[in-house]
Amino acid sequence: MSSFDDEEFKQLQLKVKFNVIPKTRLKKFNQLFAGYKTGLVKSEPGKFVMTTLYAKHAEILYRMEPRADDIWLLTFPKCGTTWTSELLWLLMNDCDTEKAKTTQLMSRTPFIEVQFLTPATELSPEAMQMLKSFEKMPSPRIFKSHLPFYLLHPKLLDTSKVVYVARNTKDAIVSFYHHHKLLKLHDFRGNLEEFADYFMEDEGIRNISKTCRDLEKKKPIHIY
Repeated sequence: MSSFDDEEFKQLQLKVKFNVIPKTRLKKFNQLFAGYKTGLVKSEPGKFVMTTLYAKHAEILYRMEPRADDIWLLTFPKCGTTWTSELLWLLMNDCDTEKAKTTQLMSRTPFIEVQFLTPATELSPEAMQMLKSFEKMPSPRIFKSHLPFYLLHPKLLDTSKVVYVARNTKDAIVSFYHHHKLLKLHDFRGNLEEFADYFMEDEGIRNISKTCRDLEKKKPIHIY
């Protein structure tokens, strides 16, 4: 039976509410962040900013049961996620560079919330199938995520190895600004000052200040 249907799975509830950020529904915001057509939401408690689609299905990722031989890579965007995930996979697979060349990195180290980074209001059947495929992956699994700890399974740190990559906040914001400018998914049309203002006010997607504070309050992380 799928763990999506398991009784214990259903009982594990995420005690977080996601409220729409009114400013992200205004014309000015939509002109700057053209990719966020449905606005953004903020978690209470925690003040983590994400898409409305994620808010509808946050419990699916919260209930992802970690395994003892899992490796979880947690970062803020633009802090070295991609190259670190490649290094982790190679370490776990005897530096098999030939296999790495023939298998997409996203398949080897899935980015668990990627299907929620869209203005869609409903999760597609393909996206749901991808989520369900995570539990069927053979061990050892490697996952990467930009979510804070309180939005992931509460036993993650006690069960799996976790790698956290940090970067200077100012550098990360500049890189994330260019990321938003380059990718049509975000389609940011403003300047760096405007982009930074939304983050300092906790109104930019996956707000960086809260991510850093959240990690500082946690117990020491297992480094693989």
